[in-house]
Amino acid sequence: MIDLKPLKPQLDNKPVAVVGLGKSGLATRDACAAAGIETVLWDDTPAARQGLRTEDLTGADFSRFSLLCLAPGIPLTHPKPHPCVIQAQKAGCPVVCDMEIFHRAHPRLKTIGITGTNGKSTTTALIGHILKTAG
Repeated sequence: MIDLKPLKPQLDNKPVAVVGLGKSGLATRDACAAAGIETVLWDDTPAARQGLRTEDLTGADFSRFSLLCLAPGIPLTHPKPHPCVIQAQKAGCPVVCDMEIFHRAHPRLKTIGITGTNGKSTTTALIGHILKTAG
């Protein structure tokens, strides 16, 4: 699990709002919890909220949050921003993704991100081999 403890002092003792409770959103929640960072969770889909303690954030006052973390499937801009994005922007609350949270916790760490639908395992193996060979 990614260590987010270095991020905690940057959050002014405010929770992180997480919108989108698929794999990415739940992984963000888990990493935050392991670092002692409070999260408030929301997903527009009732099935995704089942069994979780959530709060409807669509009309929330985002000034009480340090960050709004959007899961990959939640629209930031296209086709139109999710209502939480609009509320967060009005409140001056930064809107980020899980990778941005990781970067904020470890800004000096050199990283290589591999995304996409196909070929991630092959690309990861190739990059690993190149880095190992290069020393």
